[in-house]
Formats: sequence, C-alpha cells, structure tokens
Amino acid sequence: MRRDTGTWLDNGWKIRRFARGLWHYRRLYFVGDTAERIIKGLLLCFPSASKTPRLLSQMRSWRERDLERSSNGNPNPDRGLEWGKGMESIQAVTITRVAEQESRIMWQKVRDFLELIRFSHTVFALPFALASAVLAWRVEPFRWLDLVGILACMVLARSAAMGFNRLADRHYDAANPRTAQRHLPTGRLSVSAVALFTGACALGFLAATSIFIYSSDNWLPLYLSGPVLLFILAYSYTKRFTWLSHFWLGASLMLAPWASWIAITGTLAWPAVWLGLAVLFWVAGFDTLYALLDVEFDRSARLFSIPARWGVSAALWSARLCHLLTVLCLLIVWRVASLRMV
Repeated sequence: MRRDTGTWLDNGWKIRRFARGLWHYRRLYFVGDTAERIIKGLLLCFPSASKTPRLLSQMRSWRERDLERSSNGNPNPDRGLEWGKGMESIQAVTITRVAEQESRIMWQKVRDFLELIRFSHTVFALPFALASAVLAWRVEPFRWLDLVGILACMVLARSAAMGFNRLADRHYDAANPRTAQRHLPTGRLSVSAVALFTGACALGFLAATSIFIYSSDNWLPLYLSGPVLLFILAYSYTKRFTWLSHFWLGASLMLAPWASWIAITGTLAWPAVWLGLAVLFWVAGFDTLYALLDVEFDRSARLFSIPARWGVSAALWSARLCHLLTVLCLLIVWRVASLRMV
C-alpha cells in the first residue's frame, strides 16, 4: 500500500523514522528516562503520532537494550552525559516551538475577536460618553473610579452587542457576498466561542456597573443595566420588521452619554439629553448611508432599511436631514451647558 504523501507533520511512520535516526546518531545514547522525554516532545509537535502507541514500547525496548549494552562495558561512559545534554536541548527546543505556536494561535484568536466586534469602531460612541462625563464633572467632583467604570461599561456593552449581532445575522452574512468572509460564515470563529464571548461581555457589563456603587454609592447604573442591555441587543432583530432600524441603532448609542451622566450625577440633565439626541441622528444618518451597500440584498432577503423601502434618493435626503439635526443638537448642547467659544 502506498504511504500517504501528505505533509510530514501528519505521518506517524515518518516520525518513527525520525526517532530511529535519533537512536542511531552515534554520539547519543538512551539512558534513564530520556527516551520517554523525547517521545513526549515529539507527540506535542506531531499529534498524529499518538495514534501509534507501538512507538512508545519500541523506544522503551531500545532503551533497555542500550542499558544492557552499557552495563557490559561502554567504551565512552561520558556519552551518556552527552545524550542527556542533547535530549535536554532537543526537549527545550521542542517545548519552545510548541509554546511559540500556541502563542501565535492565541494572539490570532484575540485578533479575530477584535475584528469580529470591530473594536476600532468604539470611537463612534466612546467620545460622546466621555464628553458627557466631562460636562457632568463640572457639577460633580472628578473620581477615577467613575472614569474606569465608564470605560469598562462602554467596551463591554458594545462588545456584547456586536457579538450578539454577529450571532443573530450569521445566516444573512453567509448569504450576502459583501459579508460572506466574516468570521462566523467562514468558520474562523465557532458559534459556541462567539456565544461564550458575548455572554462573558454581557455579564462583565452588568458587573462593571457596580463600580459606581463603590465610587459614589450610585445604584442607578446597576438597576438600569439590564433594560439597557436588552435594548441594545434587540437592535439585531429590528431589520426584520421595521425600516426604522437605523434610528434604533442611533438610540442604542444615544444611551452612552445619558448613562455617563446618570453614573456620575445620579440624575439626567438637559446637556446629556441633547448630546444623546445628537448621537442618535448622527448614527442614524451614517447607518442609512451604510445600508446603501446592501440595497439589493436587503430586498431579496426581505430585510427592512430606508434604502430598500424608499429608494436611494430618499435615503440620501434622510441622511442629510439627520446630519443637519446632529449639528442643531450640538449647538443646543453648547447653549444649555453654558459653554464658551474656544
């Protein structure tokens, strides 16, 4: 029978030949438990070798034979020490290579998760949450725990929402040519891994709201965390029944400046309200423009959006109006917060 000509990493018989080559290397002799050490190192590098248990028994027999020969008179007893040093070096290299490979895999997974949730897009909401916090610190003293809590809640809530969105839309993403190369459709990340990641971020967000209890004895963030989380997660299903989904997404990000103000002061004031409305219209406007990329697919998949329902021209005018309202809301923020010209 012809041997498998695939990669040598997956051929147990080549591993056995490699082990025999080590055995016949004239400067090295098996003594003590070094045979088992090298085999364990090989099994770490070549998992397919674990399917050939005879390799272990064969190497043990070689070691016993070598011990018997050495007991009858070894012409160079120092070679046992040479072998020990050689095997320690090989074992160290093997473990190092395995550790490097595992490290690369781990960092690739981290990178995949960051790409999955579009971590770089946190810029869309975080600046407004911090802007609201800066305005709130004009009426309340600055506390480092408040800043830590805002950053933690923002990152965790957004990560949970993005992970949930990828799970909810994975079948649509697989059918859409524009999104077919995302992590779930291509299998780079499994559904169970993304679900676990999403659940961990959601629980982390709920736990992070307790920071404000220790900071200022403010329990409102903890009480409101559940409804807020449900609201932002529900966005993932809005395109299935309403073309106002763009405004639902805007409202989800609108909660960022509102939540920052409530976390610091325990109340809600007009500067945060108008800043949140500015975020709502800004996000709704650019999400409407973003939906222009999927007009035909949304119509064929019976998904709702302003471009799919009203056409491209109406979508462009809707985006213009939203951005105009954004500027108006920001001017009102400047007025109600008694800000000065820079």
